[in-house]
Amino acid sequence: MKQRSYAYIWVTWITGLLAGDRKCWGAAWYKAHTRNYTKRQGSTGLDEWIREHDEMVTEQATAERAAGFEVRVEDENKLSVKGEAAILGAKPDLIRFNGATATIIDCKTGRQRESDFWQVLTYMLLAPSALAHVGHRSLSGELRYRDGSVRSIPANDLTVEAQAKIVKAIKRIAQAEPLPYAPSEVECKYCDIADCKERSGGPLETKTDRF
Repeated sequence: MKQRSYAYIWVTWITGLLAGDRKCWGAAWYKAHTRNYTKRQGSTGLDEWIREHDEMVTEQATAERAAGFEVRVEDENKLSVKGEAAILGAKPDLIRFNGATATIIDCKTGRQRESDFWQVLTYMLLAPSALAHVGHRSLSGELRYRDGSVRSIPANDLTVEAQAKIVKAIKRIAQAEPLPYAPSEVECKYCDIADCKERSGGPLETKTDRF
């Protein structure tokens, strides 16, 4: 484990914070400023999620190509954007091309969350400058869920206010001063930081004679 000389932020570390689904800014700060931190093993169902997600991405790519679209998949879309405050990293699942338009598609195996929207919105902010195959194409987003539901994200959802919110979160996590942890049963269960001293094991059971 080493401290980074320059903050590195993977996009999915901030999207829950942008949506309000997550509250623990401290965990995101720790990941952004710590290189090769020790990760918890076998407690979050990550292997099963990876398998299901990879299957869904492959199925969606096959369907897009069968419909006649050009599509770029995962590693072809890996991007890195360096700003004054931090480096942002991401890997959109799929990008579909149709002439002068491009659509970033993210596949989700779980229930719909507002953080999904912010994830794709952040991709839409970064991709034009980071991916040559996106370039100056008209860009939109799309969320696809295992149950077949689809959420479209038009270009005009990336408002000036939304961009400012994303940038503000990036700068906050990139700051030198550590951010506060907000331990909770749900967030801690799925957090992979092994040596977190703030981790919650869930609510304590107490007794009372008042009821």
